[in-house]
Amino acid sequence: SLSSTLPTLIYILPGNPCSAWVTSKLLLEPCVTIMQGLKHVRKGKYNRVNAMLEDDVKLDPGREEYHRVILTYSDSIRTFLARSTGFQRSSRLMSGVIEGRNANGFVRLPSGKDKEG
Repeated sequence: SLSSTLPTLIYILPGNPCSAWVTSKLLLEPCVTIMQGLKHVRKGKYNRVNAMLEDDVKLDPGREEYHRVILTYSDSIRTFLARSTGFQRSSRLMSGVIEGRNANGFVRLPSGKDKEG
């Protein structure tokens, strides 16, 4: 049978809802898109942009994080603005939503340890 001759890929996602969602957005969806033959996707499905974070965000001292945000573009200052969707915890799925709008981006935050000194 065909299924016995092709390799089987298995993706294992984290157990917490938001961790699984973020991981699938950053890793799984781009992989599946590429496997579907969409060659224009090279470094992942999503564009990377520089943005100004509108909120103060506490950095985790032990690890890098991807913070869920709503990205908008400001014509007046010619840059993207990233507004936090609020308190974030991997078990808090609604942290991807603010004022009825879904997060449409992630801000990569360094570990707090990287900012010391």
